[in-house]
Amino acid sequence: MVLHVKNDSWPGPNGGAVVDIFRVKDNLIVEHWDVIQAIPDTAANDNTMF
Repeated sequence: MVLHVKNDSWPGPNGGAVVDIFRVKDNLIVEHWDVIQAIPDTAANDNTMF
């Protein structure tokens, strides 16, 4: 299971982009990874994070 979430309260004034990755086995979460990146004021290209 993968979640892509915008957190408006952290980090920084623009919020952050969060990705959570879960490995599920027998209906239980057995592993979890995450990555968090501050959303910049301007993007390096025309693609936005959200």
